Amino acid sequence: MNLFELTLKTNGFPIEKAKARLKEIQSINEEDYEEYVFKKRQEIFEFHRSENSFYKNFLDNKVVNSWDAIPVMQKADLQKPLKERLTSGYPE
Repeated sequence: MNLFELTLKTNGFPIEKAKARLKEIQSINEEDYEEYVFKKRQEIFEFHRSENSFYKNFLDNKVVNSWDAIPVMQKADLQKPLKERLTSGYPE
């Protein structure tokens, strides 16, 4: 284990679990990989849309039918206190 991994582990990051997950992802065959990425990015978007009030307000009830329809945040959108931008359940 290198110093970086040791630091992560010391700080509570589940490095062994992350390595195992990376191997799973790397084992996905090329034909299925695009579908995997599409599914995961949709899951991430849906999670933030439902769990992050800041992002929910940013979307302003827009209907998002495709990845290209998701509004892009600009620097000015993010210039608010961290406490206002955190997803529920995450501490400052």
